[in-house]
Amino acid sequence: MSSISFELYKPVGQPQAKSAPLWLHEIRTLRSNILYASGRRPSFGPAGSHFGDPCPHDHHSFHVTARVGEKIVGCIRGRPLSSKRNDALLDDVMGHAKLDHNLAALQVNRNHCLEVSRLTVDAEFRASQIARQMVASIWAVSWNVGMKMIVCGVGTRDYQDRFIARLGLRPMPYSEPMLAHAYDDHVRPMYAWTHAPANSIAAMVREMHDHFFGNEQQMPSLAADV
Repeated sequence: MSSISFELYKPVGQPQAKSAPLWLHEIRTLRSNILYASGRRPSFGPAGSHFGDPCPHDHHSFHVTARVGEKIVGCIRGRPLSSKRNDALLDDVMGHAKLDHNLAALQVNRNHCLEVSRLTVDAEFRASQIARQMVASIWAVSWNVGMKMIVCGVGTRDYQDRFIARLGLRPMPYSEPMLAHAYDDHVRPMYAWTHAPANSIAAMVREMHDHFFGNEQQMPSLAADV
């Protein structure tokens, strides 16, 4: 396999121009192509309302990409939540009252959470470690920006939730998979403590942290190290 490079893009805030940065356009193109899934999710296709996946959360998210040469073959994003807003993707899945109830049961609030979404890998590279490296990367970002918890909604139809569980995430305590029509899937709300990735990716989280942040901050001991 050709050499893989990883890049971190920080939130750009409110867009100042009608067109997105080139890197974001590339990310959205990959996401839309994968989400379309040869017609399984028509809303992401050429005639669909989500074609190109122009999600407004992109501008307020951290994005990590994996490239082979100039081509983006993997991406993921993480967006800090705020107790002042009920606009998490999980709000759409669960309803904001239920999300807040689950967070309260875990003794955190939205200000402590990075919502991770849009984990996408080109079909040609799914047998590689890229998906794990994407998750490890955004995990490192979550620690670097001071978040206590990662939250996300994960599909179940293709067993993505099982893959994510092997990396250290758990189902939220008072939730069940919820139907998401646009994704033709049932989405399971999941969470993880930032300091507690699974043993299987703990070393990778450290590697990605060093890659993106160098000596900017020293990572504390992860639960997997203890």
